[in-house]
Amino acid sequence: MAVIRSQSRNPWLRGLGDRGGFQCPVCDTKGALEHAYVGDLQARVGFLLLWCSHCSTAVNVSRVLIPEQEKLAYSFESAPSFRHLRLRELAEFEEL
Repeated sequence: MAVIRSQSRNPWLRGLGDRGGFQCPVCDTKGALEHAYVGDLQARVGFLLLWCSHCSTAVNVSRVLIPEQEKLAYSFESAPSFRHLRLRELAEFEEL
């Protein structure tokens, strides 16, 4: 299970624009950025989870607008308890 850490989200957010060039600020692995949006299907507002697929360190960003081209991992209505969800399961989500 990944540990959600309190740290600057800037390197993670920059990584969305250059996923191949993303270097994890914790383990220094390049190109291991994964992400998933969870939110309201109609309003396209929710939160974003970002994690390193190598070390499983993750951050979350609250109250984001979900771009139309992005898939939702879960809607608020159908989201499971995230306390028990493994990040690997989010990486394999199907579009709602």
